Amino acid sequence: MTRKIFGVGLNKTGTSSLGAVGAFLGLKVKTWDRDVFRRAIIEGDRDLLWAVIDSHDLFEDFPYPLLYPEIDARYPGSAFVLTRRADPAAWLASLKTHAMRARPSSKTHRIVYGFQYPHGRERHFLDFYDRHNDAARRYFADRPDDFLDIAWEEEKDWKRLCAFLGAAPPEAPLPRANEGGRKSVNPLFYAYHLGARLIESRA
Repeated sequence: MTRKIFGVGLNKTGTSSLGAVGAFLGLKVKTWDRDVFRRAIIEGDRDLLWAVIDSHDLFEDFPYPLLYPEIDARYPGSAFVLTRRADPAAWLASLKTHAMRARPSSKTHRIVYGFQYPHGRERHFLDFYDRHNDAARRYFADRPDDFLDIAWEEEKDWKRLCAFLGAAPPEAPLPRANEGGRKSVNPLFYAYHLGARLIESRA
């Protein structure tokens, strides 16, 4: 594999599993990075983003799903993987849990989705999810060699993914990473989010 691989699925769609797959295949993986997100999305500065991309092989989580047309233009011949959940309701449930566990200083959901909490705005978040996925499919509609639409729940082995990546399928189960049920909840974070949710719901 010589081309770069970009995950274009939203957070909580199995992005960490994509990173685990890349690491298993010996790729240099870049995941969520607060500084890259801040400079690329909030400040509109691409210098750090391009430097990070130049020095890694596979990318998952924000900001890459928000910038894939620009990334595609700068890095032609790259591969793009739309991770999603087999059931959108499972994505929403995972995002709700994640919102209640995030550091209070995090504003990523508000920047990306327009609101920090999916609670009470389920339709807004699900519509965003559907629009994002549909836009990616339309963008790559005539480029099947560059685009893979995948839900880990639907994959039994490495074959389809490795065929897309041009890699030999390992004799091992597909990695699964960042499964929410294994994480503990910080009670102080949770208490903060309960109050912040109430304030946001009244805005």
